[in-house]
Amino acid sequence: MNARTRLDRTLWPAIALLAVLFTFFELVPADIWLQDLFYYFDGKKWLIDAGNPALRDLFYNWPRRSLFAFGAVLLLVLSFPPKWRPGFLREPRSHRAWLVVLLTLATAPLLIAGAKLVSHVFCPYELSRYGGTERYLPVCERYSDDNRPQRFGRGFPAGHASGGYALLSLAGLWTGRGRRLASIAAGLGFGSVMGAYQMLRGAHFLSHTLVSALACWIIFLLWRRAILLRSSLYPTGPTTPSASRPTNPLAPKCPTTTPPRQLVPFR
Repeated sequence: MNARTRLDRTLWPAIALLAVLFTFFELVPADIWLQDLFYYFDGKKWLIDAGNPALRDLFYNWPRRSLFAFGAVLLLVLSFPPKWRPGFLREPRSHRAWLVVLLTLATAPLLIAGAKLVSHVFCPYELSRYGGTERYLPVCERYSDDNRPQRFGRGFPAGHASGGYALLSLAGLWTGRGRRLASIAAGLGFGSVMGAYQMLRGAHFLSHTLVSALACWIIFLLWRRAILLRSSLYPTGPTTPSASRPTNPLAPKCPTTTPPRQLVPFR
């Protein structure tokens, strides 16, 4: 069986879905329609007060600190010599799978933060529609020279939720379908809670959060392909004789004393 499981085959469908979602939100003002539901136009305030310290600690500070602590501990444990590692990390394929998790946690938020620097999209609370000063424009539309804002927008994609969605990489640790689905549900749940908090306080649109979720999944699959599927531990299939090379029926046959060892591909 090919080492590329159903999980790995979702890479191109995820890229296609990302393109479809991006195009949809560029053409349809669904972000505005949804965000209007979270804003009290009469009182000029959001559904969740951004200044509430308890909610900020619960949905912003604590998740970020927890993810940072998890990544730091994982980095420390993976750097141990094999004999010092926990039992589940001593096998090379398990070590590589956890390395994919670590790299996804480190690079997905970093790449999304880099995209925020060039997207020039403002957060909802910065828009004049919601009490701010800036005009709403989709990602691909640019301001005219006579209406260019004095500062640069850094609202797209959603950076805070990307840390939670990076936990989707936990799906690569398991071979059973049930555990993989549970890991995907955990990553989606953690990232969606973080993203919903940002939306309800006017920091992001829905499209910002969905793009971050798909970007994290794609980054995870790319790391998985680079580290796991290209490793000798995960062959693409059993070796078969070439059909283009003819065999000589008169050639002596050498008996094989032991069958070749077949490695089980990682799923």
